[in-house]
Amino acid sequence: MNKLLLTLLILFTLSSTSVFSQNSGELGVKTNFFKGMTFYQNYQRITPTKATQIIRTNPEAFEMLQSSNKQAGGATVVSAIGGLLIGWPLGTSIVGGDPKWELAAVGAGFTILSAIIYSSAEKKARKAVTIYNAGLSTSINRKPHTEIRILAKSTQLGFSISF
Repeated sequence: MNKLLLTLLILFTLSSTSVFSQNSGELGVKTNFFKGMTFYQNYQRITPTKATQIIRTNPEAFEMLQSSNKQAGGATVVSAIGGLLIGWPLGTSIVGGDPKWELAAVGAGFTILSAIIYSSAEKKARKAVTIYNAGLSTSINRKPHTEIRILAKSTQLGFSISF
């Protein structure tokens, strides 16, 4: 019984240490035409909400990321308006009505505007991540990065420590 309790205590300690060590790593951001902005920490994908929580510790980077999020939301709204203005004349044309192609041209303009706004949001997100990472490397109180992982296979159990 004592061995089982000790084993569980060690596993819990190792897993919680691993979770805490992941919050101290540098962030990364990648952009994709279909997926948008994707954030990474320690080469693992994290949610935008988690990235915002992590960056919150650096006020300058947090403000830049908030601005990026607002711009990305605005770009989404402008893009939806552009899509509606393009789709309306196309739908009218498909059903045999008299389409107003001027609306489609205005919609194309909105779509181009949304791409420009979103590009600016991406640049701000990259800058926020750069500012945050620079703050990590210049921090006097920065602890060395240590990662502890539990490794398990069907017939083996072990752990690794990375410095």
